[in-house]
Amino acid sequence: MKEHVQALNSALRRRKGDSSIQDNITSYICFKKKIKKENKRLISTLKQIDDNKFIIMSPTLLEYIVELWDKEIARKMLKKAE
Repeated sequence: MKEHVQALNSALRRRKGDSSIQDNITSYICFKKKIKKENKRLISTLKQIDDNKFIIMSPTLLEYIVELWDKEIARKMLKKAE
């Protein structure tokens, strides 16, 4: 987003020709529409996740849970071996 705004500002400062400015404006508008569309899609996905009550875990939390699970399994195996 920042790059598109900078390109648009640069084109406006240069003012070499209307076609250059028009191309940058068109590019910026196209980019903005794509971002809005992607945001709507992501919001829709988040709403579906919320409606279905899915739990999203960070990778570190998931790794921690797996580590605890492995320790518990190892502990149970040691008890059986005794």
